Amino acid sequence: MHKLMIRFFVPYLLILIVTHGISMYTYYHTLNVMERDVLEVNRQALEQTKNILDRRLSELEMIVSQLSNAPRVTNYQTVTEPFEGVSTYRTLELVKELYDYKQSNNFIADYYLYYQASDMVISANTSYRLPAFYSDIYGYTDLDAAQWREMLGDGYHYKRILPAREMDVRGKRERMVTYLHSIGMPHSSKGVVVILIRESEIRSLLARLVHAEEGRAYLAGADGSVIVSTAQEEIPTSGTMPMPELPYGSSGQFKRELDGKEATVNYTTSAHSDWTYVAMQPTSAVLDTVSAVQRTIWTTLLMSLAVGLLIAVYMAYRGSRPLRELVQRVRERFGGEAADHEARDAYGLIEGTLERLWVNKDELETKIEAQLPLLRFAFFERLLKGELVTQDEIMRMRQHAGVELLGGCSGVCVIQLDQRPVAETLQTDASPARLVRLRVLAKEALSGALPAGCHLHDLGGDKLALLYTTATDELERAAKEMEALVERIDRILLERLQMRCVLACGGVYAAGGEIARSCEEARRMLATAGYREEEARIVRHDGQPRNVLSYAYTTEQETRLLHLLKAGNTEEAGALLDRIERDNFHDRELSLSLLRLLLYNLGEVAMRLAELPGGADGERQRQLEHILLRLDEQGDPAEMFAALRELLLSVGREMHERKRSRNEGLRDRIVDYVRSSYANPELSLVLVAERFQLSEVYLSQFYKEQTGLNFSDDLERLRMNRVRELLAVSELSVGEIARQVGYNTASSFGRAFKRIHGMSATAYRKLRLEEKL
Repeated sequence: MHKLMIRFFVPYLLILIVTHGISMYTYYHTLNVMERDVLEVNRQALEQTKNILDRRLSELEMIVSQLSNAPRVTNYQTVTEPFEGVSTYRTLELVKELYDYKQSNNFIADYYLYYQASDMVISANTSYRLPAFYSDIYGYTDLDAAQWREMLGDGYHYKRILPAREMDVRGKRERMVTYLHSIGMPHSSKGVVVILIRESEIRSLLARLVHAEEGRAYLAGADGSVIVSTAQEEIPTSGTMPMPELPYGSSGQFKRELDGKEATVNYTTSAHSDWTYVAMQPTSAVLDTVSAVQRTIWTTLLMSLAVGLLIAVYMAYRGSRPLRELVQRVRERFGGEAADHEARDAYGLIEGTLERLWVNKDELETKIEAQLPLLRFAFFERLLKGELVTQDEIMRMRQHAGVELLGGCSGVCVIQLDQRPVAETLQTDASPARLVRLRVLAKEALSGALPAGCHLHDLGGDKLALLYTTATDELERAAKEMEALVERIDRILLERLQMRCVLACGGVYAAGGEIARSCEEARRMLATAGYREEEARIVRHDGQPRNVLSYAYTTEQETRLLHLLKAGNTEEAGALLDRIERDNFHDRELSLSLLRLLLYNLGEVAMRLAELPGGADGERQRQLEHILLRLDEQGDPAEMFAALRELLLSVGREMHERKRSRNEGLRDRIVDYVRSSYANPELSLVLVAERFQLSEVYLSQFYKEQTGLNFSDDLERLRMNRVRELLAVSELSVGEIARQVGYNTASSFGRAFKRIHGMSATAYRKLRLEEKL
């Protein structure tokens, strides 16, 4: 094949030598002229962007000057108690005087004044203490209020620009550039004007300077820190990013390497602000017009070779067809995209694809393993605190964390490590470092002694939690097994570490949702171990006396009850209320005052539910008031508990009905949108989630619950239904039908159609035509 290509190539080469010389002479001269014109246009665009931002910055400086020179603004620096005496009037007057500049200047997202003496933040129509303002209105995601206060009070700020950072703006995330200027003179300034500028406003101006995805534009301050960048990577907190080393001079142009390609760099420095504007983009993108001329010339040359190369192409096609089919299957199966040299080197493509698969697999496994300890810690923390409400939620979180929990009975034992040691060589101080060492040593000592389904969790300080689960549903048997395990742990800690520990065991329960209850019981037993049994190292929940000085109703139970009722889960909420009744009215002998206090706490839950939208109507409000009135009149606590229980469950049932109604409305809107937009090639779970302001994970679960199908399966079903209709009644080509129903390429459509129907679309159309005949 090589000799055949040379035989046909030599005659054309003799002709092309003459034409190529003339064409290349014309080409190079035309290219030089066009290059100079294109580069000048890019330089002028950079200068225009600089002038626009200079004008914007001048407007900001004028606004800052007006604010910092206003008498009320400067005089307010001396106020230390803004809401006492005449200071309240001064605060109100200052708020009224401030003009809302963002209404007339779209470059400003917002602004406010910060005063150090009073720790006040004042803006148009609002005044806050800094912590409240920082958490509710404007606050950086990577700084807390104390750090921001320290930064504002760090010296005198003169036209200081902070690089773009992510900010929590009234519950939404947005990147802002911050302009700081101190009020008054350097020696007496106690306030700062803070102006917030949306990064998108500056980024939109910089984005016009680059015309390719690989291009990027920077706006850098006088100290070299990057203020705004169009690059995909985030600007670090320090504000510095890798930038090209610029030559001396206020403006210029040079070339450098960018991502392995030659790039053209334009830069200019503002005399007004000392900011440097840098635009980098591949030279091929800058000279796109010139490249078009180049492609035209090369196309002409290649067309002259086409006739002679037809036979060689045909022979190459026949010889390479088996290998090309193998490469095509690799691309279809693994989605690999190869460059031209990879396409010529088919074996290199296959080897590279396999190598990338192994690398991606190893990276994914490494990332998952790195996150597992954090996921497990968060899972155990939420589980022991009772924040995981339902069994489904516990199972889902357990699977993500890779934790094995057996499905039978469960219980919790809290181990206190810092009791008086047996060995005299062990120090008795309670320093954090020593407590960390104790916990690590204890977990290492117990690592091989725990059976399947049992786990140790770090509670901090000198305490560990043992989570015990077993496959058996027999409470008595499970309690004995847990007791034997706790005794073995006690012996191991004493023999290996010479440490006399206190082990407090909670109750053993059949339901997994009772783990938080068992943990709370273990904590209570540990708290009372000191005065109940002087020598006992293992204390159990079954030894708790009936006459106690407190009722059994923890904050975890209250939080879980509130969440269950909000979610409309009346079944588990009823079970929790039954347990509260059993613990306090049957298992304990409480005084009447303690029972009334318990009922008041449950009434507080009802009141909090009533404050929610749709939480309670007028009738339930009257029922709650009647119950509380009867409590004040010394009513029967048991009857009051039953009435409160029914009231809470009725509110939960109404919450469930409202939630189901909202879900049905949301489901109908989502389904209608998918039905009307399935022909859009960009339609995906991400697009639908953004449209309805939902997370992708929640939308996927919600769609499966409401429709019975996965989103991707339902979308494919809709498209295939339309495809079958068009194949049967229209004369459109298969490629046109694929585009009409939302497939980007005919190959992806062909694979999907064959996977579902077992034949190609062409064969399906032929079969339908034969059936009609």
